[in-house]
Amino acid sequence: MPQQNLAATRVVLKPHRHLFARGLLAVFALTTPVFAVVYWLTVPSHAWPIALLVHVLVLLACLLSLIAFFDTVVTVGDRTVTERGFFGRVHTFTADQVGYALLVDVYQSNALETTPQLFLCDTEGRRLLRLRGQFWSRESMRKVLDDLEVPVTEPSEAVTLAELHRRSPNLLYWFERMPRLRRS
Repeated sequence: MPQQNLAATRVVLKPHRHLFARGLLAVFALTTPVFAVVYWLTVPSHAWPIALLVHVLVLLACLLSLIAFFDTVVTVGDRTVTERGFFGRVHTFTADQVGYALLVDVYQSNALETTPQLFLCDTEGRRLLRLRGQFWSRESMRKVLDDLEVPVTEPSEAVTLAELHRRSPNLLYWFERMPRLRRS
């Protein structure tokens, strides 16, 4: 990265690091017993190399997920915002494109707890960036808002995902807009 771009970068946000440890623990908790049984069943029949190959492929997928997790970043520069998502997609927009921001607390599915969600939208209401509290801290969201200096709407009461879907479906991901896949 050229030196002038480093000087222009003001905020670099990364997702919560504890999510990595939770994911790693979940992978080991789910795969270890399964592969232990698979090896136990395949060693006598000499089919264990196939089980080993599948095990290596699962571990490789986990490694790729690890790399993708650590590559996920949101960078707020002088007049630009760049998001590098989990699947490597890079989305860049200028601060001038941001019409407004919505910082809302959303109830988690089947719980009384809420998590903040920040939506940056253009003047026509299309979502430019979404930061969900499961991955990003409220402080990170505030840093983005402070650097962009855009009008912010902060409803005083939390909403459910279903209410958010009714009010502003364009803010949600495609799978959240599908009624059969969406949970209230």
